[in-house]
Amino acid sequence: MKGMICAAVALLLVLLVAASCERTTPEPTEEVFPTMATIPAEFGELEAVTTTETYPRWAQLWFQDSLGTVRMVRVQFVDGKIHENVKTFNRQ
Repeated sequence: MKGMICAAVALLLVLLVAASCERTTPEPTEEVFPTMATIPAEFGELEAVTTTETYPRWAQLWFQDSLGTVRMVRVQFVDGKIHENVKTFNRQ
């Protein structure tokens, strides 16, 4: 019985600690570049390329600059388009 009480108290403490934690990953912001014909060098190095079935003609290019800021640029290679909305993930 004493072991069950200790286990319950330990579980309660774990739940309290988990509930008091804040989310540390910032939400991405979205920058708009209405006339972007090329990807600015300031975006940094290309780190990855991803695709999704939701948008089959588009690819996501992931860049990281010297400060650690990550940007996701969507491009369509078939028509040579660059999406004007760029998602930016700032590092803390």
